[in-house]
Amino acid sequence: MINYRRKGMKETGGNMYMTYTEIVEETLLKTDLKNSMKKIGTDYSEIMECVNDSFDQDDHVNSDNRLLAKETTDWKNHGPHFFPAVIINNVTYRGFLTPDNVFQAICEGFQKHPSECKSISDGETHQIINGISTKVLVIIVVGILLCNLILLYLYRRYYKKELQNEVRTAAHSAVSQYFAIQNNDREEMG
Repeated sequence: MINYRRKGMKETGGNMYMTYTEIVEETLLKTDLKNSMKKIGTDYSEIMECVNDSFDQDDHVNSDNRLLAKETTDWKNHGPHFFPAVIINNVTYRGFLTPDNVFQAICEGFQKHPSECKSISDGETHQIINGISTKVLVIIVVGILLCNLILLYLYRRYYKKELQNEVRTAAHSAVSQYFAIQNNDREEMG
C-alpha cells in the first residue's frame, strides 16, 4: 500500500495538507469510484460529464453549480422538507395531512371546479376511518349508548322490584312473628 501522506510531503517540500487531499481525491476516490461504478454497470465518463455540465465554469471550486443552486432556491421558496409535506400550485402544505385535505387543496386550485370537487364545496366529507365512514361510526356509538341506557333502566327497575319483594317478605315475617307472640301471650293468660 502506498503511503500517500509521505509521498505528498516529499513532492511539495512540506505542504502536506493540500498535496495529501489532492492525492487522495485524484488517486483513491476516482479509482474507487471508477471501480464501484464499473461493478454496478454505470459509465464513469457519463457521470463526470453530467457533473462538469452542472458547473458554470471548468473551475469547480470557484464556480456555481446550477443543480445545487436550483435546489437551494427551491428550499428557500418552499422551506425545509419536513415530512409530510405536499406542494400544490406552489403552496406548501405541512402537518397532519389527510386525503380529504389534499383533495380539497387540489380542488381549490381550479377556477371552475370539476364534478369530483362539487361534493367538497357542498360541505360533504369523505373521511373514512378504517373503512367506516364518520356517519356510520356516529350511528354505531349512539346505538351503543342507547342500548346501555335501556339496559341500565331495566336493571334499576328489576332491582327496585326485588328490593320491594324483600321488604314485603321481611314485613310479612315480622307481622307474622308479632301475631304469633301475641297469640302465645293470650293462650298463657287465658
